[in-house]
Amino acid sequence: MRTPQNKVIIAPSVLAADFANLQRDCEVLNASAADWFHIDIMDGVFVPNISFGMPVLEAIQRHARKPLDVHLMIVQPERYLETFKKLGAEIITVHYEACPHLHRTIQQIKDLGCTAGVALNPHTPINVLEDIIQDIDMVLIMSVNPGFGGQKFIEYTYEKVRKIRQMVDNQGLNTLIEIDGGVNATNAKKLFDAGANALVAGNFVFASANPIQTIQDDILNFSKHTVEAAQIIVCMGDTLTHLPGVSSTSFGPNASRPVLRGFQGERVRVLKDGIGSVDVSNTSVDHAVVINPLTADR
Repeated sequence: MRTPQNKVIIAPSVLAADFANLQRDCEVLNASAADWFHIDIMDGVFVPNISFGMPVLEAIQRHARKPLDVHLMIVQPERYLETFKKLGAEIITVHYEACPHLHRTIQQIKDLGCTAGVALNPHTPINVLEDIIQDIDMVLIMSVNPGFGGQKFIEYTYEKVRKIRQMVDNQGLNTLIEIDGGVNATNAKKLFDAGANALVAGNFVFASANPIQTIQDDILNFSKHTVEAAQIIVCMGDTLTHLPGVSSTSFGPNASRPVLRGFQGERVRVLKDGIGSVDVSNTSVDHAVVINPLTADR
C-alpha cells in the first residue's frame, strides 16, 4: 500500500476508543477524514499490557469501512499472521525486537497480500533496518514505550524520523514512515516536516469533544496547507540558495533528477539562475530545497 509522500495518513488508535461503545466510535472514524483504523494487539508478554484479541478485532472489522492497520505488540507474531489477515487486516506491523527471523516474517505478511510493517521501540536504533529496508513497506517508529496509551511523547523521535527518512530517500524507496504514541496538534507538523507520512493518534482524537473535527482541523488542515503552500527552490551548480529565516531540507548535490518528494510533474515556484516560475516536471537540477511556507518570508 503506497501513498504520495506529500499525503499524511491519519490512523486513529482504537485502543483509545470507548469499548462500551465500540460500534459508535467505529462509525465516527468512518465518517471522519481518517484513513486507517489503527489496531494495537498486546499480549501482556512483549508489552506489559493486554489490549484485545481476535473476537474484538472481528467486531471492529464488521463496522470499519477503512483499512485495518494492525500493530502486533506480541511475541511470535508469525503464528497469527494468517488469522489476522482473515479478520480483515490490510496492514500488519510486527516488532523488530520480537522477530528473530524478521525477513521470513515480512515475506509471510507479503505472501498474504498485506502491507508489511516493522516497528522499532524507542531504544532501538534505525540502523538495524539497513539490510532489510528494501523489503519493508512501512516503518513504524514508537514515540512512546509500547504498552499503554496516553504517554508523553519522546522528543528524540524527530531525529529518529529524519534518519529513517534519509535512509529511505537515499535508496529511492517509497516506504511509509508511521509514528505511534503521543501524537497531537503540537507535534504533528514537526513529525511531518521530519519526514513522517502516517500518524497514529489515540487519546488526542478520542478524548476530544468532537473527534471528527479534531482530525480535520488539528491534523489534516496543517498538512494540506503545508503541501499546497510549499515552494521548491532549485539551484543549479554547487551553491545552495540560502534565504534568511527559511527552514529548508537539502537533497544533495549533482542529483540526476530532482528529488521533490511528491511534487514531481507539478508547477512549483522555482528560482533558477534568477528566473522565476518554471515547470520543473522535466527539468534536471543539481539541488532541490523544500521551503517550509510557515517559516519562509513570502
